[in-house]
Amino acid sequence: MRLLLSTNYPHIMKLLKNGKKDKVNIELWQEHSLRLGKLAVENRINKCEIFDYWNTRSNRSGGNDV
Repeated sequence: MRLLLSTNYPHIMKLLKNGKKDKVNIELWQEHSLRLGKLAVENRINKCEIFDYWNTRSNRSGGNDV
């Protein structure tokens, strides 16, 4: 399904802009949007974990880490 969404993305955008909103295109668009949302949340969590790691490491060493 991942390959299908990535290869059909421009096609879906064009169809939706032209007003063709059949059920399959809407479902593909919703799945693609959901995937993008999940990736954004995962990215945010990873950034927070990296920040927490460096913040904890910096506190342990007295704040002298670069």
